[in-house]
Order: sequence, then structure tokens, then C-alpha cells
Amino acid sequence: MTAPSHRPKAALGAIFLTVFLDMVGFGMIIPIVPRFAARLNDNALAATALFSAYSFFQLLMAPVWGRISDRVGRRPVLLVSIAAGIIANLLFGVVGALWALYLARSLAGAAGANISTAQAYIADVTTPAERARGMGMIGAALGMGFVLGPAIGGVAAHFGDARTPFLVAAGLAACNFAWVAFGLKEPRAAGERAPARRLTWAGLKLTLGRPALIRLIALVFLMTLAFTQLEATFPLWTRDEYGYGERETSYLFVWVGIVLIIVQGAIVRRLARRLGERRLIIVGCFMMAASLALLPLAGGARGLIALLPALAIVSAGNGLAFPSLTAAVSQTADPAAQGEVLGVSQSASSLARILGPLIGGGLYQRVSIGSPYYTGGAIMLVAALLSLSLLGSTPGGPGSSAHGG
Repeated sequence: MTAPSHRPKAALGAIFLTVFLDMVGFGMIIPIVPRFAARLNDNALAATALFSAYSFFQLLMAPVWGRISDRVGRRPVLLVSIAAGIIANLLFGVVGALWALYLARSLAGAAGANISTAQAYIADVTTPAERARGMGMIGAALGMGFVLGPAIGGVAAHFGDARTPFLVAAGLAACNFAWVAFGLKEPRAAGERAPARRLTWAGLKLTLGRPALIRLIALVFLMTLAFTQLEATFPLWTRDEYGYGERETSYLFVWVGIVLIIVQGAIVRRLARRLGERRLIIVGCFMMAASLALLPLAGGARGLIALLPALAIVSAGNGLAFPSLTAAVSQTADPAAQGEVLGVSQSASSLARILGPLIGGGLYQRVSIGSPYYTGGAIMLVAALLSLSLLGSTPGGPGSSAHGG
């Protein structure tokens, strides 16, 4: 087998930027959802469906990009998908019509499915010992994108209009395209590439044949389903509960992201060494269950004194549980089948990202503005109770952490 064609550090930097800007483009729309809801006669379901459209096409296209990148190479797929993202953002940024918005979000979701190709690129340019760190960089890129995406979107919309964030996102993606085009080489020749992670029948059979994996994949689905209800409806809730606009809501998302990065970057690794991933999953699930259910009580006159701690607990629970859950899935799967099982896990997460905004928007529209959070708390309570069964599992106990280095 030939060696990778260029320095892994430079490649990892380019891949980090690609994933980071994908997440920035996804997150920029979050604070301006109320503007679109207003244009849709204050229909929360129609507005939050924008998130589901993105995630649906991301789920649909992830295996397609993966197969193509296995055959023709990682670099061509990254370039085409980034170019598609530029077109998607320019579409609404220039046209501005609602039909263009839905089409743009669908195309952006298809473009954002290149995360599977980015992961495969990292597998191509790293040794097995370096791979965990490389995949961790993708998690960091997702977290940082979640921090800065809503902040950029809210501020850009505040000083411009609803189309301004999309034009900014197109400009950032154009810079990324230039970086990949001129600074990124194909890592390996055809036949030597690591298979891209994607949903396959073999992976599905492997997962369904292992009760421990079924429990873990179910937790991935439930946790994502609960969190995306918060993610999609939160800008509507802060508008109706506090009268906040895009700028104020974007700052709250920055707060969520900062807590998430601190927990994932500085706390999870230390706690995982002492307690093991499975105990962190349990703690994180119970934290998210309690904080989501109590979040509506932070509204009204209580203000930021109640809201900021509630959001911090949601974020900390998420930061403890999700990385630990990914590590537990990887540890439980057979080494030869890790890619296929992680493909099932990612598909379960994508499915939850399709359903969560629809459920949250429907509840917000038809029941009450607090109902998505009570429902999310109930879902997380089910996840927390299910997570207790992980204590009997062998992998992930103290000393077996995948976060150690």
C-alpha cells in the first residue's frame, strides 16, 4: 500500500475547515427562523420543516457521496459538494422567495452530506493510532460551527436582512472551495481507500444481531430527537417568551456552544478515564431530561438568571453523553465492522434530525410553546432509563476509555 500523498496535518486542517463551514451554514439559519415563520403566517411547523428538509437530503446523499468517493476519490467529491453548497446559499441569497428557501435548504443538506467523505479522507491519511484524534477534530469542527453559525447568522441578519446570512455563507464556502482546490491532494489511489462510513444491509444486520448495539443506537436516536426539538423551536420560544430578536438569540446559542466545547474539550476525557463512557451517558441523559423539562419554567419574569443555567445544563448533558455514546458504539462493534456500525449510528441520528423539528414545530404550533421541551424531557427520561441497562455491559468501564490519549 502506498503512503498518503501529502502531509496529514495540512489535510486535517482542510477537512476541519470543510466540516466547520458546513455546520456554520446549517447553524446560520437558526436565529432567523422567526422571520420565516412570520412570512408563513406564523406557522411554526412550516418554519421548522426547513431543518428537516436539510437533514432529509443529508441522509439521502451521505451514502451516495460515500460510494462515489470510494470510486473516484475524496477530493472531487469534496469540491463538487462544496460547490453545491455555494449554489444553495446563493439561490436564496439572490432570489429571496420562499420556494427558493426550501430548495436552497434541501440542496445545502445534500451538500452537507460530505461529512462521510471527510471522515473517509481522515481514515486515508491517518494511521490507526492517529485516527481517533482525526475523527475528534470532526467533532470539534461540528461544535465550533454550532457556536459560530448562529452567532454569524443572527448578527448578519440584524445588520442586513434574512438573505444576508446566506450570502455570507456562500462567501465562506467559496473560500473553502479555493482551499480544497489548491491545497488538498487525493490521499490514496483507487483500491487503497478506506471504505466510507454509510448505512449498509450488512451493517444493519450486524447491529440488529447485537442487543447491546441496538440499545446504543436507540439512545443515539432518542437523544438526537429530543435535542433537535429544542434546536428548531428555540428562536420562536425566545421571541414569544422574551421578545428577543436574532441578535439576542444568537448570543444564547453561543452560550450553548461555549459550554458544549468546554465540556467536550476539557471535561469528558478526564471523566471518561475515571468513570467510563457508559456512566457518562447515564449522567448526561438524566441532566438533559431534567433541564429540558424545566426549561419552559425559565421563561417570563425570571429572565436570564434562570435561562442561562438551564441552557448550560442541557449543553453539559449533551456534551457528556454524545461523545461517550459514539465511543461506546465504536467499542461495542467488532473492529472489522466499526465503519458499518457507525454508519448505522449516523443514519439513526440523521433520521432523528428529520423527525425532531417536525415534531417540535407541530407541538409548538398546535399544543403550546413549552410542549416541545416537556416532550423532549420525556423522551430523554426514556433514554435515561434505557441507559441504565448499559451498566451491565463490559466495554466502557473505568480504564477502558476511548478518550484517553
